[in-house]
Amino acid sequence: MLKVHHSFSFILVFALFITALKGNCPSLTNCQTCTGSICNTCLTGFDFNNGCSTCLDGFYLNGVTGTCLLCAITMPNCQHCSDDTTCTLCINGYNTADDCTSCIDGYYDVSGTCLACSDAKPHCNLCTTSAACN
Repeated sequence: MLKVHHSFSFILVFALFITALKGNCPSLTNCQTCTGSICNTCLTGFDFNNGCSTCLDGFYLNGVTGTCLLCAITMPNCQHCSDDTTCTLCINGYNTADDCTSCIDGYYDVSGTCLACSDAKPHCNLCTTSAACN
């Protein structure tokens, strides 16, 4: 009897996992909620305006799972990416050339956050700290 209970629990957990991954509308690709054959919302990260066929800005399509994943999960400070290792646009102040790990000219680093030089000193376009305008 216990064996049957565990099997049932496994099937239930597996069904819930598939529902979360596929959504509640199995006949509609990447659709989370629907009314009949009309999709109301996409799975997380998919763009409703494109019929849930592409990822929203800030997400990339994971080729293994077929899901849209947030760029910033694998690349902090990345605003747009094409995959889990290629950032195409960093959030404001970060350098795309080094995968958004350093500040661009006109910004300085404070504990891992890029701040604008001009915010610290008006008319300052290049600095290394809030007190040092070059």
